[in-house]
Amino acid sequence: GIEDIYELTYIRKDGSRFPAVVSVTALRDAQNAIIGYLLIGTDNTARKQAEEQQARLGKEIRLLLESTGEGIYGIDMAGRCTFINKSGARVLGYEADEMRGRPMHDLIHHSRPDGSPYPVVECPTHQTFRTGQGCRVENEVLWRRDGTAFPAAYTSSPIVEAEAVRGAVVTFSDITERKKMETALRETNVELDAFAYTVAHDLRAPLRALQGFGQALLEDYADKLDAEGQEYAKRISGSAQRMDTLIQDLLEYSRLSRADLTLNPVALGNVMAEVLAHLKDSLQEKHAHVTVEEPLPDVLGHRATLVQVVTNLITNAVEYVAPGVQPTVKVWPEKRGGWAHLWVEDNGIGIAPEHQDRIFRIFERLHGSETYPGTGVGLAIVKKGMERMGGRSGVESEAGKGSRFWIELPKTG
Repeated sequence: GIEDIYELTYIRKDGSRFPAVVSVTALRDAQNAIIGYLLIGTDNTARKQAEEQQARLGKEIRLLLESTGEGIYGIDMAGRCTFINKSGARVLGYEADEMRGRPMHDLIHHSRPDGSPYPVVECPTHQTFRTGQGCRVENEVLWRRDGTAFPAAYTSSPIVEAEAVRGAVVTFSDITERKKMETALRETNVELDAFAYTVAHDLRAPLRALQGFGQALLEDYADKLDAEGQEYAKRISGSAQRMDTLIQDLLEYSRLSRADLTLNPVALGNVMAEVLAHLKDSLQEKHAHVTVEEPLPDVLGHRATLVQVVTNLITNAVEYVAPGVQPTVKVWPEKRGGWAHLWVEDNGIGIAPEHQDRIFRIFERLHGSETYPGTGVGLAIVKKGMERMGGRSGVESEAGKGSRFWIELPKTG
């Protein structure tokens, strides 16, 4: 049989070296006396390279585990800790060496955010053992060695060998700062809601009074006012109206920034019909002609927000036309893979390429309100609304050649 195995370095004729495994087998005669040895050498380069690569990979994994700020530990099917990185041990108040091999539920105590007990069988790790699937908990409470607790996000992923679950890898992080930020954000939103209520009711009341008194001057005292006085009264009433419109637009923009939008299938055809019915009087006043190419697709969105977005696009399309030109608007759909495009094309004054990003920013106006009325918020609402619904918006235009605005949302069906 083989007497011994050696790992040696051989030198080729050209002077190059390579690792080899050499097995030495004794040759014996009929009396079992050794009469010689048989040496079989095998080039060991591939195995040595694989071992070196595996060693490098293991070192890189260890460095990664130790350099991350998250806690990471392994757990076997008996619930014992197989490894833990330094970050995880430090957060929990232990040394890594004293945790290995011990039951994790003796080391880490779980509870729900309300403080109620967390049964072991409901632990995400045990769910992973039962189902073989990863499990994520966004809001759990872990207890440190000293008895203090902290909110944590917790992920359990299975370790699978030979198609069987052999354990799990758990990643957790202290989310105390995130919870503080969420609390601060909720408090800020409450303050913003109170501010919006104040603006909507207390600030608009004197504006309505200004507008009403200005209109009363024009209607009831016109014969007592000269031309200059009547012009002043018109300006007072008009300025109050523009201010009131601006406040309403700002409130809508603020609402879109903070509202929780639940996305559902929405029929764009129904949205368009509602918008055109709402704008009927103003479209007739401007002698605007709007054509819609049907059928319009169903999309995944928020109906009220889509109504506001489409209203602003149609209003914008009929507003920015040259003097003496009848506004003409064409609306049509386009499908692009899993997305639905809606185009709104006008015959207006157009937008130079260098200004096309500006028009979607709040308060950005390319023309004075004396030439084209508006608040500079309408297209900002379009952009914000589409972003909140997971969609996009944009424009294709040239100065003097009209514009084609577009919005895009995932289609349904």
